[in-house]
Amino acid sequence: MPANNINKNIVIVGNDIKFARMLEIEFENGGYKCKSFYISDKNGENKKYLYADALNYCFENNCGFVVLAIGETGESYIEFIKFSKRFPAINIIFVSFDKIINDFKNKITGKDFGNNNIIFIRRPFIVEKFLKETEDFQKKIKRIKKASPKFIQIEELKIDENTKTAIYGEDKIELTKKEYDLLVFLAKNKGKPLERKIIFEQVWGFDYYGSTNVVDVFIKYLRDKIDHRYKIKLIHTVRGTGYIIR
Repeated sequence: MPANNINKNIVIVGNDIKFARMLEIEFENGGYKCKSFYISDKNGENKKYLYADALNYCFENNCGFVVLAIGETGESYIEFIKFSKRFPAINIIFVSFDKIINDFKNKITGKDFGNNNIIFIRRPFIVEKFLKETEDFQKKIKRIKKASPKFIQIEELKIDENTKTAIYGEDKIELTKKEYDLLVFLAKNKGKPLERKIIFEQVWGFDYYGSTNVVDVFIKYLRDKIDHRYKIKLIHTVRGTGYIIR
C-alpha cells in the first residue's frame, strides 16, 4: 500500500475497449496496478460469468475499486451493478457520457447498489482531475469505514466486513469469496439452524446453476481452515437440516 494509504490495485470493466485501454494506461502511469475485463452487450448469457470473474478478482485481490468504462451504450451495466450486490462493499467508479449516466440513474435505485459505494464521472475529462477524483473517492470511503466499523465476533473469530477479512486470534484466515460469504451468513445467523436450501439460495443465489451439495463442500473448506486448524467446534451439523454456528 502506498504511503498515502490509497489502494492502487484496481479492476477496469469496459464495453468501450479503446477507452478502457486508455484508462488502463493513465492509471498505470499514475502507479496503479490494473486488471481489465472487456464485456460487450453481445456476450449474452456469458456476461454474468464475466461479471463474476471481475468481481471475484476484485474481492480476492483486495482491490480499491472497479472502474466501469462505458461507451455509447450502457444498458448491460444495470445488470452489472445489481450483480455486484452479492459482493460486500465493492467501490465502483462509473465513467461515461452524460446521456448514459442520466439514463442509468433513472433506471436504478439506491437498493440496487446494496452496500456498494459508487460515484459517477462524466466523459470527457481532464486526466489529472479524474485521477484526483478517484483518490478522493477512496479517501472518503476510508473515512466512512473508520467512522462506522462493522465487526462480527464469535469467541476468538473476528470478521471485519469493511475489509472483508476474517481473523482467528491473531491469525488471518485466507478465504475465497464464497468461503467468506458463507462464513458471514452463518455468523450473522449464529445459534440458528440453517437449511442447506436456505444457505444455497442466500450465498449462491437463485440463478446459480448447481447442486445444493456445494454447501457441504464449502462447509468442509471452512472447517478445514477454522475448526480443524484451531482445534475448535464452531460449525455444527444439524442432522437432516443443515448447519449452525454456535
